[in-house]
Amino acid sequence: MSTLSLVITINSVPSTGITFTPAAPFSGSGSAFSATGPVASGVTVGSFVIAPAGWQGALTLSGAQAASFTLSGLSLVTAVALSAGAFNVTVTATP
Repeated sequence: MSTLSLVITINSVPSTGITFTPAAPFSGSGSAFSATGPVASGVTVGSFVIAPAGWQGALTLSGAQAASFTLSGLSLVTAVALSAGAFNVTVTATP
């Protein structure tokens, strides 16, 4: 007689993580980025890296000033010319 004992592990889907790298003229780190204004429409603010590798979900913008920006692939771009002020935008990556 033969027996085989198995251990089967089902792993959860890795959490989605977002990192952001600013592009000139923007600088900063964490969640605070700045540039000297005004900043023209169509300027790339920076780019996102989404984890895990091979992520196939969707990025969305929300927040009070979300309409001032747009997404172009994994880049955040100004949708309008920006004058001095603070702009609060939330970026969400869904699996």
